[in-house]
Amino acid sequence: MVGVVGRAGFLATPDLLLYGLGGLALGHFTYPDGSNTTLTTQADTDGKWATGYTVGAGGELKVARHWSLRGEYRYLHLGIESTASFDRANGSTISNSTTTNFRTASDYHLGKIGLVYRIGDDPRSAMAAMRGADACCDRWTGFSAGIYGAAGMGRVQDTLTSNTDSGVVFDAQGVVTGGTRSSAAGTLAGDAKGGTIDLFAGYNWRAGKFVVGGQAEATVYADVGMKSRGTVFGTSVVLPAGPTGAISGPAEYQQTLRSRAGLIARAGFLATDSLLLYGLAGAEFGHFAFLDGTDPLGGDDGKWAFGYTVGAGGELKLTDRWSLRGEYRYLRFGLDRSSRSSSGSIDQGSSFLNASSGTTRTQVDLNLAKLGVAYNFCYCE
Repeated sequence: MVGVVGRAGFLATPDLLLYGLGGLALGHFTYPDGSNTTLTTQADTDGKWATGYTVGAGGELKVARHWSLRGEYRYLHLGIESTASFDRANGSTISNSTTTNFRTASDYHLGKIGLVYRIGDDPRSAMAAMRGADACCDRWTGFSAGIYGAAGMGRVQDTLTSNTDSGVVFDAQGVVTGGTRSSAAGTLAGDAKGGTIDLFAGYNWRAGKFVVGGQAEATVYADVGMKSRGTVFGTSVVLPAGPTGAISGPAEYQQTLRSRAGLIARAGFLATDSLLLYGLAGAEFGHFAFLDGTDPLGGDDGKWAFGYTVGAGGELKLTDRWSLRGEYRYLRFGLDRSSRSSSGSIDQGSSFLNASSGTTRTQVDLNLAKLGVAYNFCYCE
């Protein structure tokens, strides 16, 4: 992959730059075995360049005169288009021809750590100028970072639907002559509980008794389990026009919240010089997976889902740089999964088909109590 990226940011301290970024990306994709054999009999050309874009945010910390350390989050999107075809000829007559056009959208969430060497040292640079300036700020203004521990519980609801064709036989004219077709649906409900450990970094502004700010946070450890149970109901039809039977049975769905990230805004007032009371709200991104790594309906295991959070809390200054936080958070996530599979054969003018499809819609509501410690970088005597 190669790219052209622009950065823009501000100096939280003389040695710490916080920035956003965006740019163009160009990625080279290949097949693991060197050929595209999954979609066509005739392999498509291996190796494909695709264009896309990237956005993100990061921080750069000066650790020496010429050296600095960078940490970044990157979202990367690339779109790949390709075409494959296959012809089988008998003499001068083509008896079988297949052409496949497909487009693949690839989305990545990357964590990047880098080391930078800066050539030269211009004393007129903004960073050098700030080293000689009085850039002090009060104890409630500036960049801060820290860690949360969280625990709580909530509810999960899963809505399942599935459709299955088993042994469906078609004659040479495409008319169904046999097989079984079934469909089923159900709503499962249960508990969600567990805990997380989160890192956060943000910036605060103070205006009199009021403080506003924002922070980014991400989970470094999560153990939130979700187990839902219920009954699935449906029908089974013998084709082409045979009897119809009822389907019912218990079902269980077990998932876990593996990790999450969020962008949070805070706003509050100073009840005392050392105590900030605030409300918060923001966007959440959660990564959900199955406990045994397998979707019961045959879909993908891991799934990123969008959600939101609201809550309230208090921050108590222990020293000029260190403070203790306590928060209540309500989180809601909604995610959809789908699966589809089929197999069949052709024999003397007839065809045979096995096919299945399914969807799962999951809603998760969590109530968390969070306790954290924060370090404020922007303070001096």
